[in-house]
Amino acid sequence: MCSPDRGHRYEITVELKTPVTLTREEQSAALRIVVAELERDLQYRELERLGVDDSAAMAVTDRFGLARWVHATVARRLADGMDQHLRVRVEAHAEGPGTAVFLPT
Repeated sequence: MCSPDRGHRYEITVELKTPVTLTREEQSAALRIVVAELERDLQYRELERLGVDDSAAMAVTDRFGLARWVHATVARRLADGMDQHLRVRVEAHAEGPGTAVFLPT
């Protein structure tokens, strides 16, 4: 994810772990749709532009900010309370070793 001329590459994993009693087909479908949209839309967007043009209104300057932004973006599309079961992991090899993980508080 990033403009191809910059050569940055981010690997983003979105995971929703819920008890079986909370899982509904609508939530599963909503998660698949939003992740597919993010995959398509983020392919050529610049990291610095994320959060500027949308309702999340949060600065995205590194893998930690990206993980927080993706979490907020996906959580808005899920049913109330489902964000507590959502986990986002971002690896950015250009930023050095390590992984940013965003878990709800």
